Amino acid sequence: MMCHLPLIEIRITECFDEGIDVRLRGIKIKSSKERDLGLRADMFLPPNLVRYPRLEAIDPDVLYRRAIILQRFVRLLDNVIHHLVPTWDHSIGTFSQLKHIKQFLLMSKRRSALITQCLKDSETTKPNIMPRLYINRRLAVEHRDSPALDPTYKKTVFSQVYEGLKPTDKSEKPLDYRWPVRYDQWWECKFIAEGIIDQGGGFRDSLADISEELCPSSADSPVPLPFFVRTSNQGNGTGEARDMYVPNPSCKDLAKYQWIGQLMGAALRGKEFLVLALPGLVWKQLTGEEVSWSKDFPAVDSLLVRSPSENRPLPAQTTRQQ
Repeated sequence: MMCHLPLIEIRITECFDEGIDVRLRGIKIKSSKERDLGLRADMFLPPNLVRYPRLEAIDPDVLYRRAIILQRFVRLLDNVIHHLVPTWDHSIGTFSQLKHIKQFLLMSKRRSALITQCLKDSETTKPNIMPRLYINRRLAVEHRDSPALDPTYKKTVFSQVYEGLKPTDKSEKPLDYRWPVRYDQWWECKFIAEGIIDQGGGFRDSLADISEELCPSSADSPVPLPFFVRTSNQGNGTGEARDMYVPNPSCKDLAKYQWIGQLMGAALRGKEFLVLALPGLVWKQLTGEEVSWSKDFPAVDSLLVRSPSENRPLPAQTTRQQ
């Protein structure tokens, strides 16, 4: 155990007959706070490492001393973390500053408070008038059944929402989706011929429809939008991750990709659900992490990784496209 639970002290006045007859003076709660017991050397003995097979071959004393060093480092890190996190203007360029220290944030005990503060500092004022969108989901369903009939995909819920949110005036600023968490609805939906009054449910229905159009959950249904394509694993029925999608390198509609990214960021900030089945290869590049051919690409095309050229590095062109 790593911590004390609150202790109860029992004071005994007299004890007779080998503990059978006991007179208590009183019961007192000794501690009301959890106390960190710190590290113990026996934590790193082989019987306690059954869940970590890679550590079983390492000397327990080495693991114990290494853990102590890491614990001291975390204490020092938390004392200076406010100096390491950059003073942001919340622009795209500041991400490169953060990625140099993000591996340390995982160890910091203050990371949750830092994330909360960063989200609060980057909040913007919500729009004076909530956008009201008129969505025809019957047309969207027809398009899902036969996407080839309309290459412009204007009938999709995705396109209807995107076009409905575009500023009508060139001087009008587009939505930035950095509103406070308590602002739990980004637009109001009026579903044509459905008679639904949107009190939040309709808005979330539209997000669910957009998710399904971007990355369909069924492997048998066609993909209504051109932004993501099924991985080779999904097409071949091989590999572990057979329900994943990757960005379509043939799609050049960067403005809509940017809007998808805004929706992803808004969903993270507002704790809404935008379900995108993307493999680690994509998420790692979005967060600036290094991509590995042998570890990350099998989720995209396991047959290619197992081919005789599996030891070659990930092609630079493929990395950019995917």
